[in-house]
Formats: sequence, structure tokens, C-alpha cells
Amino acid sequence: MKDHSNRLSYIIMVIGFTLSAVLAYQMASLKNETLREQIKSEMKELSLLVAHDLAINFEGLYTVQGLLASSTSVTQVTFDQLAEQTISRHRHLRGVQWAPRVMSAQRAAFEQQMRQTFSDYQILEPTTDNSRIPARNRAVHFPIALSRPTGDQLGIDLAGQSVPLAAIRQALQSGEMTISDPLAQPGSKADLQNTQRNFLAILPVFRERNSPHNQIDDLRGVLVGQFTIWTLVRDALTTSHLAGLHVTLFDLTAQQQHGFDASVLFSQMPASPAVDDMAQRFMLNNLGGHNWQLIVAPSEGFIHERKSSVAYIVMLLGIIITGFLTAYLRMMARRNQQQMIAIKEKNHEIQLSHKHLEQLNQTDGLTGISNRHYFEECFDLEWKRTRRERQPIALVMFDLDCFQHFNEVNGRLRGDECLRNIAELVKTTIHRPGDLFARFDGQRFVLLLPNTPSSGARVVGEQCRQLVESIALPHRRSTIAEVVTVSVGVCSLIPENSMHHEQMLDMVDQALALAKQRGRNQVVDAESESIRPRTLTERPINIDD
Repeated sequence: MKDHSNRLSYIIMVIGFTLSAVLAYQMASLKNETLREQIKSEMKELSLLVAHDLAINFEGLYTVQGLLASSTSVTQVTFDQLAEQTISRHRHLRGVQWAPRVMSAQRAAFEQQMRQTFSDYQILEPTTDNSRIPARNRAVHFPIALSRPTGDQLGIDLAGQSVPLAAIRQALQSGEMTISDPLAQPGSKADLQNTQRNFLAILPVFRERNSPHNQIDDLRGVLVGQFTIWTLVRDALTTSHLAGLHVTLFDLTAQQQHGFDASVLFSQMPASPAVDDMAQRFMLNNLGGHNWQLIVAPSEGFIHERKSSVAYIVMLLGIIITGFLTAYLRMMARRNQQQMIAIKEKNHEIQLSHKHLEQLNQTDGLTGISNRHYFEECFDLEWKRTRRERQPIALVMFDLDCFQHFNEVNGRLRGDECLRNIAELVKTTIHRPGDLFARFDGQRFVLLLPNTPSSGARVVGEQCRQLVESIALPHRRSTIAEVVTVSVGVCSLIPENSMHHEQMLDMVDQALALAKQRGRNQVVDAESESIRPRTLTERPINIDD
């Protein structure tokens, strides 16, 4: 009996130790895998944070570009105020400079004009020993005329420096912002990986906003922003509390052209070695014509700080309770899984119901196209967006001619069928994702066309008029034609800060009314007719004909 008890005790002890060892190993593996995924997620978050910070800092330059593009003469005071505000909001932007395009024949006159503000101003170029000498004559100069902070950059000819000149040429070719190759501060070769690696962001400014970017004659000059990439990545690391990572940021475009050393933008190497099998590579593509790669790897110390021995301590609590604890955890896991499945199914049903209700709220019940409520929401959003981006927005509104007589002769059912047929036909003119076709009220329809000038709006309006007339729906009581026709009003403009989108609705409504007054079945453009918004007291009560 004693031998049996000892044998049973031994078996229980062996089973307990075995179960404990297996469970401890599994928990340790799960913990390590979870830690790996967490670290990978944090490293990806770091790359997104760097990309986000870059985008925010680049946006500041577009604010200054808007000033330069909208005015042919910008004073030093105005430039300094806007540049100072931009630099204060974007701490990684070290400076903002304006370099106009000056032809060789214009150099003397330009220098004389600049001396009215800066008495000793002249176009200069740096030498190998960092001194300044008068720039040699070139076909085109890009001298710095406005600078914040002022420093010693005034008069420096960007065309006399290889790195800025290459970026300017690329910007002129693309017509968009271009980033220069990395710029090291003067010093030894160690400077290639120091904390002062900079780059320039070049923005071309043309005389006409819609000027083709390959027309050099339309170029007014370039806006230059100076950035220090080291502080940007360092602040991102500080914000995300990831100080124990091996981080290297490369400019792959510069690496292909100038070699490895010239491509390193940032490098952080903690004392603890890197865990190479957990290294992650993240691409930051098309940053002003350059492709950057962020390589992040955790150090051994970084991983060690996050490891926990709780799993092993828990396993040491006892051999006997291991089996019961495992069974309990499996039961709870199964129950949680069942609850999660039920919750997901319920959430899916709620999402389907919400989507259906949202669609009903946005759709006209008769024609199946968007209703006025949804149109007004989209119009308000597009108005704000185009006003912010200084882009045109167009409205095309048409009304069925003599439609009340059509209903009197054919009945409401035929009238509703007519509206549905016209809506289905005109809907085929919508091709762009941002365009919207909606029933405005009764027999009036409206098309919302973002980023569309007056010429495009007139084309769409005429296309709608011809389509309706082409289906040849008989209309015996019409005073215009023997078939159903429409009168069309169009309006396209770039929203001003002082305007409200209701004023544009009034302008397109006036254009529509003018089309009716002139005999209907025609298109009237508010811009061509010099139509202006009316006050509330001037607006007549709209009565369907």
C-alpha cells in the first residue's frame, strides 16, 4: 500500500512538474511573441510619426507660397511676419527664404532695387573656404531676396551651389515641391552623421497658378525651406518613448547618386547591440522626389527592460493547481470566444442597419439619386475645401420647362416617370468621384462639380440640356418645343473668405431664371453675365412654372 502511495505521489509529482514546465515554456513563448509584436507595432508607429511630422512641416511652406503666388510684390515686413509665424508653428523648419528668378540682363537692376532695402546687397556665391564673393555671371540667377531669419544668406545665389541648383531643376521639371540631397555642415567627415544634417525643400512659384510646370518663362522664383532632420526624428523618438532603438534614416535617392555616406540623414546607436532579426524597414516614398528608408531595430537592453518574469513566478506557485488553472483558463477562453462571436455578429447587424438608414437619408425617394439634404452637406464640405485650396467649384442647376402643364395633361404618375427618366439619363454624365447629382426640389436638379472652371461647367450644362431634349418625351402644352426641355444655369468660382455658399446658390439660381426669361431651353453662365449674389430682400419667392 505504501509503495502504491509513493508510486502515485511520484507520478503526480512528475506529471505536475511536466505540466508546469510545458505551461511555463508556452507562456514564455507567448510573452516573447507578444513582446515582439508590440515592439514591431511601436517601431511602425515611429515611422508613421516621422512621416506625419514631415507632412505637417512641409504644409507650412505652402502657406508662404500662397502669399508669393497671390502677390507680385511682397514686402520684407509682410514676408517676415508670415515666415516667423510659420517657423514658430513648425519647430523643425529652421528658415524660409525667397529667391526670385533673375536673368543675367536683369542683374544690375535687381541689385539696385534691393539696395533700397539693404544698402550693401549684391548677388554672391560661397567659396570653398566659406567666404562670400560676387557671383559670376550666369544665364539665370536665383539670389536670396527675402530670408527669415535674415542671417548671412541674403544675396546668396542658389544657382551657384550644386545641391540647391539640382533641387531647383528637379522642382521646375515636376512643378511640385522637391527635396534636396542631404547637406552636411562644414567640418570633418564625421559631419556626415552628425546632428546637423539638413535638407532644403524647394517650391517653385509661377506667375500663373495653372501655368504648365515646364514653362520656365512663367517662373517667378523659388521658395526655400531649411529643415534639420535630426531634431525631427529625435523628437519623434522622445514623443513615442522609444529611446532604446537603433534608428537609421537613409536617403535612397542620394545613396544611388553620391554613395552611402552622403545618404545618412539620422543615426542613433545605443550602447546595447541591436537585435537584427527584429529589424524593420519602412519606406517613406516620394518625399519631394526622394525616397527615404527608415531602419529600426530594438537593442538587447530595450527588449530586456520589457521582459517580465511574472509567467515563471506564477508557474512556481504549485504543481497540483497547474492542471486546474489550465482547465479554468481554457474554459474562460472558450466562453470569451463565444461572447466575442456574438458581439461581432450583433455589431455587424447594427452596421448594416446604420448603413441602410444612412443611404435612405441621403437618397431621393422618387428618382433614386441624392437628395437636397445630402447635396447641402457635400456642398458645404466642398466649399470649405476649395476655399482652403484656392480651387474652383461649379454648380449646374436645371429646371424642366413648363412642367406644371405637363403634369396637368399627363397626370402626376407620368410626371414622376418623366423625372425618373431624366435623372437616370443625366446621372450618366457624372464620371469623377467628387461630382454629385441631386434633386434640388420639385422639378429642379443640381450638379456639384468641384475643381471645375466655367468652361467645364458650361460643357456639362449644355450636355444635360441636349440629353434631356434627345430622349424626346412628348410635351404638347410646352411653349418651347414639342418635347420636354430644360433651362440651365451654371456658376463657377473660387470661393472667397467673405463669401457664403448660399450666395453661390443664389447666383446659379439667377442664371437659371435668366435662361427662362430668354426663352428657356438654353444654358446661361453666371460669370459670362456678370451675375452677383443678391441680398435676402432682393430675392424673389421661387414659384415652379
